[in-house]
Amino acid sequence: MNEMSEIQASDELIKIPVRGNAVLEGELDINPKSRGLVLMLHSSGDHRKNQNINNIVEILRNKEFSTLLIDLLTPREDISYEYRYDYDFLTNRLTDITDWLFNQPKTRNLKIGYFGDLMGVAIAIKASVHYGSQIKALVSRSGRVDVTSEILDKLETPSLFIVGEFDSEILKWNDEAVKKIKCEKNLKIIKNANYTFEQPEQLEEIGTLASSWFERHLN
Repeated sequence: MNEMSEIQASDELIKIPVRGNAVLEGELDINPKSRGLVLMLHSSGDHRKNQNINNIVEILRNKEFSTLLIDLLTPREDISYEYRYDYDFLTNRLTDITDWLFNQPKTRNLKIGYFGDLMGVAIAIKASVHYGSQIKALVSRSGRVDVTSEILDKLETPSLFIVGEFDSEILKWNDEAVKKIKCEKNLKIIKNANYTFEQPEQLEEIGTLASSWFERHLN
């Protein structure tokens, strides 16, 4: 992996070197009042342009959390499906990013939490197990927790799982996951919602639940 570097930023734009001589681009917002940083996760696509994700980021920032919105794949890698479902590869990317945050002057004193959705949740869980209690909180939205069923009992990070009422398969997997996890955990069901959470009030509810969980564990 490339040697850790200082934050290369113009306002919120940063570049993080990761193993394989790749560089990931993200948006880092540091709130000087914050004691916690939330790393927003998705396994593929430019989710920095995803309006649903950005709505949740805005709620977290209004609650004075620092945030990092970053894609785990470079644009060239994302064109191919080769890496999108390679959970070990993506987990390595996440740990490279997290190590970078642990070593930066502007972020090393902040408690770190993960917010993941869909397949990004599996990656967040695998990385959280890797770090043990160093990751202070995890929030999952419609998470593919079934992929991590064999390691859920090793999770030490307080975890909140948010699922839409009509997302029956994901709800089943999340309910089973909560029963396996030994550390603090909770399952919240959003009424009249599927995995897309298309209504503004549903996204607002997710943001409120997430910010409350992070307030409890990062502040």
